[in-house]
This record gives sequence, C-alpha cells and structure tokens, in this order.
Amino acid sequence: MDKTVLISQLKEQLSNGELDQAFDMLNQWLEKNEGYRALQNEALQAQAQYAKYRKETSMGILSDDQAKLRFNQSTHQLLQLIDTLEQPPGIASTKVKSSSNKVIPFVIISAILIIAAVAWSWYNGNQKPEPPVVTMDESCPQYDEQSIFNILLLPFVALDESQSKPHIAISNSLARLKDQYKIDCDIKTYALDKEDVNAYPTTNDDAGDLADGCDAQLVIWGTTENVSDNTIVQTRYKFLSGDPKLELNKLLLTEDSKLDTVSSISSISTNGILTAAIEESIKLLFGLLAHETGNQAIAVELLEELETEDSTATLVGGMVLAENYLALNDNEKALKAYDKVLELHPDYALARNNRGILNYVNGQYVEATEDLTVALEKNPTDARILTTRGDAYMKAEQYKEARDDFKKARKQSESDDKKVIDGKIKVLDSQIQKEETIKEEAEQNLRSNPNNVNALLQKAEASKKLGSYEESIRTSEKVLNNDPDNAKAYANLINIYRVKKDTHMINETLSRVQVSNTDLSKVKLLLPYKINERNSLLKERITVPRE
Repeated sequence: MDKTVLISQLKEQLSNGELDQAFDMLNQWLEKNEGYRALQNEALQAQAQYAKYRKETSMGILSDDQAKLRFNQSTHQLLQLIDTLEQPPGIASTKVKSSSNKVIPFVIISAILIIAAVAWSWYNGNQKPEPPVVTMDESCPQYDEQSIFNILLLPFVALDESQSKPHIAISNSLARLKDQYKIDCDIKTYALDKEDVNAYPTTNDDAGDLADGCDAQLVIWGTTENVSDNTIVQTRYKFLSGDPKLELNKLLLTEDSKLDTVSSISSISTNGILTAAIEESIKLLFGLLAHETGNQAIAVELLEELETEDSTATLVGGMVLAENYLALNDNEKALKAYDKVLELHPDYALARNNRGILNYVNGQYVEATEDLTVALEKNPTDARILTTRGDAYMKAEQYKEARDDFKKARKQSESDDKKVIDGKIKVLDSQIQKEETIKEEAEQNLRSNPNNVNALLQKAEASKKLGSYEESIRTSEKVLNNDPDNAKAYANLINIYRVKKDTHMINETLSRVQVSNTDLSKVKLLLPYKINERNSLLKERITVPRE
C-alpha cells in the first residue's frame, strides 16, 4: 500500500474512533517497509498502552474522566506517529515524545484535540461532541524548574460590581508560607482572557483540565460577592493527585493488639468549596500541600491552627491532621483530631474506625465498640473490624454481643483466621458459663431471701454481661428499693442505658444519684468511661450534676 493512501486511511479511522484498526494497519505496514524500524517500536508500544486501556475499561477499573484522558492520550500518540510517518525515513524523528515535553504549534495541538474529542464521542456512541482537553499553551505560566509542586491560581470572579481581588491576598499568603516553611513549590496566576466569557472554568473538571494542561498539581479559583456590606468569598480548589479521593490510612489491629495500617481511599474528595475566611482557607490548602509533599511537621503546625466552622474544612483538615499525627506516632493528638472531626461529621466511617482502634489500644473498650459500630454500618461484613469489636465487647464484659461478632467474623474469614476466632469463642463460652453459674447461685440465695442486696447485685451484674438487660434493670431497681444509696446499682443502670443508647435514662439516673445520699464520685469510679462528655452514638450531651 502506498504511504499516502495509508496515511489517508489512518486519519479516516482515527476520526471515526477506530483506533484498534488504525494501530493494526500502521504496524502491519511498518513491518513490511524497511527504514521505519525505530518508528515501529514506538507504534507497538503505543498499541500496547491502548490495549491496556481497553482491558482496564472493560474491567471497570477506570473512571469516566480517566478513561477519557487515556483515550485522548492514545489518539494523540497515534497522531504523532502519523505525523512522523509523513516525513522521509531519514529525516523523521523516530522518538515519539509525551505532550508535556514536545513543543507543538498551538494550531496543531488544537487540531489534535478536536480529532480526539470527536473520536471519543464516536467511540462512546454519543453524538454530542465532548469538550477538548486543555493542554499546555502559551497562556500557561512558566514554573520554576526546581519546583516539586506547582500551584495555579486563577483570578477570582466578582459576582457584583465590586473590584475585590482575594486571589492577590491568597497569592501573597502562599508565597509567605512558601518562604517561611521552605517548601519547594511555585505559585503562578493564570492570565485569563477577560473578554472571553467561556475562559473561566465552570466545573471542577474544567479547572482540573486547565491546571493539568499547565503542569500544575493544585488549582485554586473562586468567586467574591458583597451581600449586606459583607464580602462573601467562595474558594474552590482541586488537587490533581491522580485519584479524585484522598488516600488516608485505615487503622487495624494485629493479633497481639498492636496498631497496623492499610492504605485506604477515603470518601473525602480532593476538591471542594471553602466558605471559611481567606486566612483559614490558606492554612488548610497549604497544610494539604505540606501533607502531599511529605512535610508532616509543617502540615501539623498549619492544620493545628485551623479554626473554622466550615464543614468541608473541618473534615478535610481534621482527617489529614490526624493522618500526620499518626505518622509522627502521636496517637493521643490523633485521637483528639478525630474527636473534632466527629463533632461535625459523627457518621464518618473512616474517622470512626480509626478512633475506635485508638480507643481500644487505650483501654476505652465501651467507646471502641460504639465507634466500630458506626464504622461497620458502611461495611457490615468486614471480618477484621468485627473481630476487633468482638474483642472490645469481650473486654467491656458484653459477652452476648462479643459472641455475635465472632460468629459473624468467622463466616467471612479465611481458614487460619477461623482457628484464631474459634479460640476466642472457646474462651468466651467459658466466661459465659461462669456468669450463668454466678446468676444461678444468686437466684438460689434470693429464693431464701428475696431482699439479699449482695445476691441481687450479683444477679444484676451477671444478667448485664449475658445480655439480659431488662432483667438486669429490674434487679438493679430492686437493689435500690432496699438500698437507695447503692453506687453499684446506679453504675449498673448507667452502663445498661449506655448500651441501649438511651441518653434520657442516663441523665435521669444521674439526677436520682444527685437527690440521694450517694457519692457521685463513687458512681463515676465504677464506670469504665467518662460520663461528662458527649455520648458518641446518641449525638446528645449527657448532663452530669455537680458534686
């Protein structure tokens, strides 16, 4: 086949999105024609990359945005191969470079992108043309070659007649923090065409494409508006980390109850809208930048100072702060960071899991069971979390719940783990038998003396451990009928009502302690947790009377 005819057919196939046929035709022709050996190697590599993309797409591994980007990259590579093929063999460059390193005239880039967009649209059976992917052009600022992290700042758009320019303050603050903490980043402002109403990005994807085309890893943009003499600034950001979600560590426990971690893609997006003051937004963004570049101490210093009621900032900043505390082996401060996150986001599963594990390590077993209960709502069949919660229930002497968790975990576990869980169940069954014996002996004593306070307390405690909560409540009340100031009976009631997630009855029981002659401090000493803090499951405040 004549080379001119080949090129014409390749371009036609490319415009129709027929990349498989185009690669096959090109490689078959190159194999038969001497002088294009090096070009054939490049063509085979490009075809292999396209085949990998097709496989990952069929497996559902790639997101729509990732698939579109990879398709456009393959289209671009094929166009470069065709462009090289049009040159004489002795003159043509046999090395196809990436779009970030090869300088191509802007007109040619535009043509490539239009063909890629049309091909992608045909490939997906969608007749509506897709917007072209933005690549490097002369509008992009030039970053310092020594920079390891580039920030693209867009001029903020005023939604009214004001001339407010918060991006200038943001640029100055970022530059100050860059110098203060000596982070190798570079901040540049993109020169938008004010006359072009379509130049400003309207979505996160648009902004991400713009930043990616300019070789930036973070893009910041937003709006400003005066409302009732107040300036409202919305700061939008997007990190181009390759994944649309933050990668954070999920805490687990080893068999000997030591901390372990696995990398987990969190549900926290790497982009968002901040309504906090500019100063707080800058602390968050630069703290995230420090985290992304591995500067843990700097990330901690900045995020520790974050004081905001902005829900997004609290979640993102708090989780990343905790992550860096864990990396610095400061588990207590990580625990406090999770506390702060969960005040505004009480159902956030990853924070619940991690705080639950830290509570377990600290011996706060009741709190651990509550946190892990919320974490399990997202994945109720997670064998490792079920086993850990079972261990926490066992140490909190909630034997019925512990046995239920171990049985569920066993169904989801591998054979080796099943043996470990079987061992736990055996120990637990022995403890359950012991409590049943204590309860039977107490009931025998009560048959001869129904008002025996010690026997009533033994029965109430054993019933609670065995999960017979209503029976334990009735028995504890019988104790108080005979001994109105019995601290153990009050503590037993509070423990049961916490298990039952009944804050109202906890407060009512504490009020009864106050009006009796019972020493509140004795009751508090009998509880395995502090009662003057927020109940982590009920999202209500437990009111503790003053002693």
